[in-house]
Amino acid sequence: MSTKDIFVIVLCVIAIVLLVLAVYLYVKAKQKIERATATVIGRVVDYKKELGDYKVPIVKYSVNNTDYYQHRVFAGHEFTSDHDVKENKAQLTDKDVLRIRNSKQALKSIEALFPRTSTQVVHYNPQNPQESYVEKFSPQYTKAYVPGLFAVCFIVAALITYLFV
Repeated sequence: MSTKDIFVIVLCVIAIVLLVLAVYLYVKAKQKIERATATVIGRVVDYKKELGDYKVPIVKYSVNNTDYYQHRVFAGHEFTSDHDVKENKAQLTDKDVLRIRNSKQALKSIEALFPRTSTQVVHYNPQNPQESYVEKFSPQYTKAYVPGLFAVCFIVAALITYLFV
């Protein structure tokens, strides 16, 4: 077995592992949605740091007199200099993307969009109320496609190496 063959095998193994991870993340997210058949109204109690100045609201909800906490997940976020995002406040697009005009004002922007004690719908699993999501959720929110894209890159690299090197 040549060095080239070993290299191609290693690339393929990495690609398979990444594909399995992508499928696992996607299926897990899909199951979370399917199991979350009950809803309750929760209230924003705090904010959790996600990336840099980007923070998300933490929602407290109660099921059977037990309190639970879940943070809001968005389809994505973008920092923009767009002037239609007025007064440095955050906006939520139709596709559930959080738009913030000024990253230094991100926490204040999110607090303005989701003030403390504001209500949010929480979807939860009646058999396991801790398994939940706030407002909207989709398997795409988990970014399960990222390892899948890397897997495709590794497969392409393996093919190029095998055919042309």
